[in-house]
Amino acid sequence: MFSNKYGKMMLLGLMLAVSIMLLAACQGSEPADSVPAEERITPVAVAEVIEGNVGRGASYTGDLELARETAIIPKVSGKVASVDVSAGDTVAQGQRLFTIDASDLQREVKRAEDSVRASEAQLNQTITQAENSIKRAEIGVRTSEAQLSQAILQRNNNIIKAEIALANATDAYNDAETQLVRMKALFEAGAIPRVEFEGAEMRYSSSKLQLQSAKEDLETAQQKDSIEIAEASLQSAKMELAAAQQRESIQIAEASLAQAVTGLEIIRAQLADTVVTAPVAGVVSVVNVNVGELVGQQAAMTLATTNPMLVKIPIPEHSIAKVNIGDIMPVHIPAMQMQLEGRVTHIGLSADRQSKTFPVELQIENDGSLRAGMMARIALTEQGSEPVPLVPNDAIITSGQQTSVFVIEDDVAFLQELVTGGASARWTEVVDGLEVGQQVVVRGQSLLQDQGKVRVTEVVVVDED
Repeated sequence: MFSNKYGKMMLLGLMLAVSIMLLAACQGSEPADSVPAEERITPVAVAEVIEGNVGRGASYTGDLELARETAIIPKVSGKVASVDVSAGDTVAQGQRLFTIDASDLQREVKRAEDSVRASEAQLNQTITQAENSIKRAEIGVRTSEAQLSQAILQRNNNIIKAEIALANATDAYNDAETQLVRMKALFEAGAIPRVEFEGAEMRYSSSKLQLQSAKEDLETAQQKDSIEIAEASLQSAKMELAAAQQRESIQIAEASLAQAVTGLEIIRAQLADTVVTAPVAGVVSVVNVNVGELVGQQAAMTLATTNPMLVKIPIPEHSIAKVNIGDIMPVHIPAMQMQLEGRVTHIGLSADRQSKTFPVELQIENDGSLRAGMMARIALTEQGSEPVPLVPNDAIITSGQQTSVFVIEDDVAFLQELVTGGASARWTEVVDGLEVGQQVVVRGQSLLQDQGKVRVTEVVVVDED
């Protein structure tokens, strides 16, 4: 029992010694990067405050706003099958946003395709039938034309035969008449017996009847009954051909096919509309749909166009005359410490009744770094003023309504508040806070603290505007 107690005491003593050694080691060593802020040296690039003038006047602030917001309203109603984007996503034009269940429309497309195929088959059958009808009618016309030609030829032949028969009958009648006159004279003179005279009379009567019959045959041959019948038959055949060539049945079948094709195109368009894509490039600002929900003719999403963006700034009535549609002027974005060019696109026709300011809109290009709601500033200046200190825009630090720069003196950076005036694309006028010749930090400000030590690694020469 004694040895067990002694062992526990030895173990506790050993643990205490190790703890003391670890504590001493921790107190005796420091991290490599735990250099006090006052001893840290920050590399910076500087530029010199120069003397010059970018114009005198006043600066005005406003906000960045989206140039356009587009409501995404689906063209077809149905249940949402998928949502492919979230609020805040950047999308390209034509990119898929969400889809609507298309199973019903796919079945309708199948039925419409079947209807088109049936209409095509009906049209082909109608065309074949019409072509056969035309062929039969053409054969009928040719047959009737041949029959008419045959009737005309037959009539002409009959007339010729009747005329020959009439000529022969006339000659026979004339001969019989001459013979009768001679026989009568001889009979009356007693030169011939009665039998011969009566024979001459009979021949005369017979020739007279034959002459009359020949005349009637000629009249019959000259009639056009058969020709008129053949002509009527030909006219009927031509009418049948004209009716067959009118293609009324084909036109009806073509109209039926066109209607079926139109119906198919409409349903296919509706099917394509189940995939909803971005009409323009932008950022998804609002998403109002979820998978499984029903959507109809209401905004399912909203796309914000981020390039270009609008700068909306109220300009007082005493300065509005300096602004014109189409003017290009520098726009300073304090939050991004950048200067951009803006083009005036709108000037309000009437001033606000309370503030007496006119709404002015400028359009600026956005490289993706600008956000709606950021502050923007423009300066309306007049050239020809006295020279003043000019500080590079890259040196300016904006925090809320405060504008400042880091001034370098003896390798120490001092944070200096400024009162600024007009501005250009590269320079800002300093009304108070700087003197010509001072050096200000243009790169590396984000790592600096007031009165922090610096090492100047580069002296930047900023071009004049």
